[in-house]
Amino acid sequence: MIYHRLISTAFLFSAFILFSISGYAAQKDNMGSPLEMISRDYNDGLISLDEKVQMEILAIKAPDKLPDKYQYSPSVAAASQTSIVKCATGVILDIKSQWNALSLETQQLFSQAFVRPETELIYISPSGYFKFHYDTMGVNAVPTADDDSSGVPDFVEKCAAYCDTARTEHIALGYLLPPSDGGLGGDSLFDVYFEDIGAYGYAMPEGPGPEPWNDSYSYLVLNSDFLDAIFPPNNDPEGDQWGRAKVTCAHEFHHCSQFAYDYNEEFWFMELDATYMEDIIYDASDDNYSYVDNFLDAPEKSLMENSNHAYGGFIWGEFLSEQFDTSLMVAVWEGARWVSTSVFDAMSDSLLGRYGWTQDSAFAEFTVWNYC
Repeated sequence: MIYHRLISTAFLFSAFILFSISGYAAQKDNMGSPLEMISRDYNDGLISLDEKVQMEILAIKAPDKLPDKYQYSPSVAAASQTSIVKCATGVILDIKSQWNALSLETQQLFSQAFVRPETELIYISPSGYFKFHYDTMGVNAVPTADDDSSGVPDFVEKCAAYCDTARTEHIALGYLLPPSDGGLGGDSLFDVYFEDIGAYGYAMPEGPGPEPWNDSYSYLVLNSDFLDAIFPPNNDPEGDQWGRAKVTCAHEFHHCSQFAYDYNEEFWFMELDATYMEDIIYDASDDNYSYVDNFLDAPEKSLMENSNHAYGGFIWGEFLSEQFDTSLMVAVWEGARWVSTSVFDAMSDSLLGRYGWTQDSAFAEFTVWNYC
C-alpha cells in the first residue's frame, strides 16, 4: 500500500516553493493532457461547448487529428508524467450530462465515434464472464505475439486474465457487478473491446439497468497495445506495458461496478475511487504514483475538484482503507445509489455510523499522514 512505501514529507513545502517561482503558473498552463488543455480553453471562454466536446472526442479517438496546440509534445511529456489521458470515462459522462445543450452535429459526431467497434475475432476469458473483441490487422490491431501457440494473442489472453482477477476481487470485496447489457454484444457476456485510442481506456454506460436507482449497463474499451511512449513508466515486475494493462482493467471495470450503483456521481470521487482500486487489485504496478504529485503539490485545491487532481486523490481512498478497512468504500457506494444521497454524504454517514469519525476529523488525520 502506498502509505507503507511513500515518503512525502517535503511535498507540502515544495508546493509553495514551486508556486513562488516566476513563470511557473504560466508554464503549468501549457502542460497536461489534451483533455486538460481543452478544458482550460473552454473555462477561459476561448472555445464554445460544442467545440470543446468535438475536441474531446478527437483527443480520445483520434488525438493525431487535434489542432497543434492540443497535441502531445516531447517537451510536455518530459515535464509532466501525466500528459497521457488517464481515463476517458469522466469526459464521456460529462458529455452525456450536457447532451441537450449540444448541437445536433456534435451529438451525431459523438454517437458515431462511440459506437461499439466491429471486430473479426473474439476470445472468452477463462472465467467465462468476459467476451473480448479484437483484431489482428488494421488500425485497432493488438500485438500478435503468441508464445504459447494457443491461436490467441498473448496480449488478449493476459488482458482477459487481468479482467478476471478484477472481477474476482470485486466479488470478494462485496461490490455489485455490472448489470447485463441484454445481449448487445451478441450474448449475455460482459464485452471488452480493444481500440487505438489516446487514453488508457474507458467505460461506456449505455442505458438504464434493472434497479430502482440510477444504475446502467456498460462495456469496456482498452488501449490496443499500451505501448505509446507518452505513457508514464510504472513499477510492475512484468514491465510497463503489463502494468498499464493491469491497472486499466482494474480501473475501468471498477467504473462499470460504480455504474451498478449510480453512473452519474461526481467525477472527483469516481476517478479517485477507480484509481484507488488499481492499488487494491494490482498493488505492485504503482502506475498511479505518477499522479500523486498532482495532488500533493496543490494543497490549496479541494479534494472535490472535478479535474485530473482526482487521480492523485486516490491516496484519500488509500488512507480510508488503511485507517479503517476496504469495506468502507463499498458502504459509500451502497449509500450513494439512492438519489437523495450524494457520495459525499454517503461517505460522511459511513464514517460516522461505522467508526464514529466525521469526515473533517478523518481528513485532518489524512493531512498529517501526508506531511509525515
